[in-house]
Amino acid sequence: MRRVMLENGRMLIALLVVFAGISLALFRLTHISDVFSARATTWSMNDFWGVVYYPVVAFLNGENPYDTERFLALYPVSEPFPLYLPAVLLVHLPIGLLPAQAASIVYFMLTIALTFLLVFVCLSLNKIKIAIADILFIGGLLLLSRPGHGNLLLGQPTLQVVLASYVALSFARRSAIISGLGLAVSMINPTFGIPLALLMLTQRYIRQVFYGAIIIIPINLFFITVLLYRSGGIDHFLEVLINNHHVLLNDVTVNPVSSHAVDINTFISHFIGKPLNYIVQLAILVSVLGVASWALRPTAGPNDERFHTLSIGIVCLATLLSVHHQVYDLLLLTLPCIGLVFHRFPHEFYSSYRYGLSTSLLTILALNYTATNAVIPFGRPAGGLWLVLVSINSIALLVLFFIWIRAAHLVRLNAAASSDAWLLKAPPRGAFSIAQSSIAQSVQVHTHIQ
Repeated sequence: MRRVMLENGRMLIALLVVFAGISLALFRLTHISDVFSARATTWSMNDFWGVVYYPVVAFLNGENPYDTERFLALYPVSEPFPLYLPAVLLVHLPIGLLPAQAASIVYFMLTIALTFLLVFVCLSLNKIKIAIADILFIGGLLLLSRPGHGNLLLGQPTLQVVLASYVALSFARRSAIISGLGLAVSMINPTFGIPLALLMLTQRYIRQVFYGAIIIIPINLFFITVLLYRSGGIDHFLEVLINNHHVLLNDVTVNPVSSHAVDINTFISHFIGKPLNYIVQLAILVSVLGVASWALRPTAGPNDERFHTLSIGIVCLATLLSVHHQVYDLLLLTLPCIGLVFHRFPHEFYSSYRYGLSTSLLTILALNYTATNAVIPFGRPAGGLWLVLVSINSIALLVLFFIWIRAAHLVRLNAAASSDAWLLKAPPRGAFSIAQSSIAQSVQVHTHIQ
């Protein structure tokens, strides 16, 4: 009886958290907020219209959605279509076939459903017993978190890419084809797919990356061929892409000097007051991925599930730090966060400061609502407070990165020490066989002499 009451209590708490997460989003999306003298957000579902829905509509209408001038003139969007790979049009094709109002409602509900699917996948991949109450509770917390709340309000396609990234990483050792399919889907957003593919190559998942390439390249070639025809040639098409990139960089929400992004490039740009040049950005990418590759090198590494969970966490951190990523992209840390809390990291992680500090930093990343335009407006006002507030997420990610890199190194050292100790205790098979053979030969010689 008591067990049933506890289960009912857990379910009630989980449902209340889910209700709170969805209600907060609806409160900010609708004019109900006017009753409480809080204006509804004017930027709500901006990314849905500009990244998911109208690019597909434009393509189906015979337009090139990357053509910023025509795209902004023909459709009710405020920002150009970002430089996602054209395959994103195929992924979102079913949404683009719906009427605008119906599409926004369906996508809002789909994002909520994907949030709970993300929790289910993370629990399953971490080999944690799955309970409905846990899925609802953790899913509700994600909807209340700053990354999850922002993703839902903006209508970002982040969850699709995060789920695909987890498939690529988790199935890399089990099914090269499934892993390659996940990598192919993650490639629709190159800031996820490119670091992921490079890190998989350094871990010798070459077949997985090859399968991802043979899936994603033909799809993109088809769309590029159509867009080249519509643009009137490759020269004009490249000009359109370059113009698109420049327009995006001048947007205050994207420009690394003024945005709330979490990567190292943005972190440094905040302090120097100008964007880093492309050579420095490439150097940062190589450095971060190089450190991660060293920690995850396939030679002499532990082959247990706990180290695999830690390695996924390091890949996620390296991806977020090495190239441009916004706050909602922190949803990529969901799997390692759940693994950490449910003690699926290596045992060495829980016998020191690493566990407490890591959970604290992940909590800060989840609840850091200061990184919003309502608290710290986009731009760079005079004073250091703005710099401090916009740097919190980047600093937390950097500290986590080095803690987890150090932990991976210690796990390797302990595994190597255990292996050496076992070899010292175990009988040397080669020497035993040689001695046995020598004794046998001596007996034969002695018998022959007699």
